[in-house]
Amino acid sequence: MEAWWYKLGDPWEKVYTVSESTLVQLEQLHVRVANLTSWLHERTDQNLDVVLEELQEATRQLHQRTHFAGVVDDPIKMWEQLAAVHLQKKPGARFNAYDDVFFIRKQPEESLQGLVNKVNAAMQRVKDLRPNDFDLTKLDEELTSMAMIHALPVEEYGAFTSALLQCDILSKDVVIQAFVTEEINHHHRTTSSPKADQALTTASSSQLTCEFCEGKGHTQSNCYAFQNASKKAKENRKERHSKCGNKANATAAAAATQNTTQVDPTTVTEHRHHFSYDTSSPLA
Repeated sequence: MEAWWYKLGDPWEKVYTVSESTLVQLEQLHVRVANLTSWLHERTDQNLDVVLEELQEATRQLHQRTHFAGVVDDPIKMWEQLAAVHLQKKPGARFNAYDDVFFIRKQPEESLQGLVNKVNAAMQRVKDLRPNDFDLTKLDEELTSMAMIHALPVEEYGAFTSALLQCDILSKDVVIQAFVTEEINHHHRTTSSPKADQALTTASSSQLTCEFCEGKGHTQSNCYAFQNASKKAKENRKERHSKCGNKANATAAAAATQNTTQVDPTTVTEHRHHFSYDTSSPLA
C-alpha cells in the first residue's frame, strides 16, 4: 500500500498542501482544488477511502471540520466546501486582493525572483476570485467603485466601508446610491447631535449640587449667589483700602501743618536779643 501511495506522485503532498492552508494563506487554493478534484475522479473507490482518511486527519488538526457537515464521506465535496468558504467570489474579496497586489514591497532579504513569485501568487488569487462571466467592462466598473471606497477616510467611514464590502454586487450605481444615503445619514447625525448634547447636559445638571449655596442643578463656578458674594467682598475690601488711604493722607497733612506753624525757641531768643535796650544809647 505504501509503495502504491508514493507511486501516485506523492498524492499526500497534494492533500496536505491544500489542507495546511489557513484563512489568510490560500493564494492558490482554487487551482489546487480544481487539480485535486480532477485527480480524485480518476481514482478508484478504494483509493478514495485512503485519501478520505488522510483528509479527515489533516482537517481535524486544522479545526476545519465544521465546514464539512454532511459531506464527511465525500472528499470531492469536502474540497468544494473548503473552496466555497475560503474563496468567496465577492467584490469585497477582490478589493482586498487588489490591495494585497498594490501593497507588495520587496523585503530587505528577499530576492528579486522571490518578489516575482509573490506578485504572481497575489495576481493568481485575484483571478481565482473572479466569477466565470467576469469581463473588462465589469473590471472597469468594479475598479471605479473600489477607487471611491478606497478614498474614504477609515476613521470616519470605517464601519460604512466594511458594510459596503459585504455586498454581493458592488457596481458603480450601487456604490453611488450608498454614498448618497450615507451622506444623508451623516448630515442627520450632525444636525441632531447638538440637541442630544443639550438634552444630556440638562439631565446631568439636575444631579449637580452647589458647594456654596447647596442648591441643586448647578455648581459653585456658575452659582449667582457665589458670584454676588464674591463681588460684594471685593467692593468691601476696596472700600476699606480707600478709607485707610484717606486716613493716612489726613494724618500726614496734619503733621506737615504742625511742623510749619511751630516756633523754634532759639529763634525767639535771638529776636529778643535784637530788641534788648542798649544802656549806652542816648535814648536810654
